[in-house]
Amino acid sequence: MIWRYIAFLAKEIYFYSSEICPAGQFSPDNTACTACPKGFYKEQPGVEPCTPCPSDLVTQASGAMSQDQCIGMYCIASWID
Repeated sequence: MIWRYIAFLAKEIYFYSSEICPAGQFSPDNTACTACPKGFYKEQPGVEPCTPCPSDLVTQASGAMSQDQCIGMYCIASWID
């Protein structure tokens, strides 16, 4: 019985210690952090999902850490030229 309790505590400690991701990343499965995809950002550490950019705005790259990194589509098109 004591081993079940120890295993339970170890699992809970692992779960809580493994779910904190830095800004610009999230944890879709609560075990590994992944960069927010293009068009999304996340300003605070944690496992919460990334926030989509406002309408008609996207990010230039994945892993955006601020809404300020959301820019208009026409800006990205001009970078390609």
